[in-house]
Amino acid sequence: MIAKLILTCISALGAENALAQEIQIRHKGPGEAALPGLELIKSATRTASGNGVTVKVGLCGGIWSSLDATNWTRQNSETPSSLYAVAFGKGMFVAVGNEGALVTSLDGRTWSVCDSGTDERLRGIVYANEVFVAVGYSGTILTSRNGIQWRNRRSGTQARLQAIAYDRGLFVVVGWDGAILTSRNGKRWKKLESGRSDRFEALTIDKGVFETYGKMAFN
Repeated sequence: MIAKLILTCISALGAENALAQEIQIRHKGPGEAALPGLELIKSATRTASGNGVTVKVGLCGGIWSSLDATNWTRQNSETPSSLYAVAFGKGMFVAVGNEGALVTSLDGRTWSVCDSGTDERLRGIVYANEVFVAVGYSGTILTSRNGIQWRNRRSGTQARLQAIAYDRGLFVVVGWDGAILTSRNGKRWKKLESGRSDRFEALTIDKGVFETYGKMAFN
């Protein structure tokens, strides 16, 4: 069953405490529209725009670029690994995926492989607050100021981290086993107790509200 966990970020100051107090689980009720499919939500993290170009990533090292987000050209990603997320910042695209794959491009057409420093499967990336932050399996969290040199951060969990988002001065990461992590700077992370063991797979933001979707765990 698909569940939706609502995380309300009231303000940047004290937001982490607010999050801890405002966790709610919502399910599809009678007469309500069906919750969006996970793949539809995840698809948003597989696309990024910048420098007049839109880039999308996919399986088996797939990368496509477009000038109008309609007509797409496949590019050489320089990696056979499946790519699951891409972000734009500092004038460059950064895409991440399986086996620690991390590739960068200035124009969306020519790509270079970078050393992420991990062989864990990476599932999410965001650029915010002057820093790239990528997340993945085994509690992996990586940060970079320039998209080229990466540093592994302590997450305090071994959960599969699946998604990351940023809003109002706060990074939020979600993953399996009900994992929810927050950080103001991407370096130091706080684990919130969701009281859940669900597999959270995707994360969206709407007017200061973080919403994560996933598969419910039945104990």
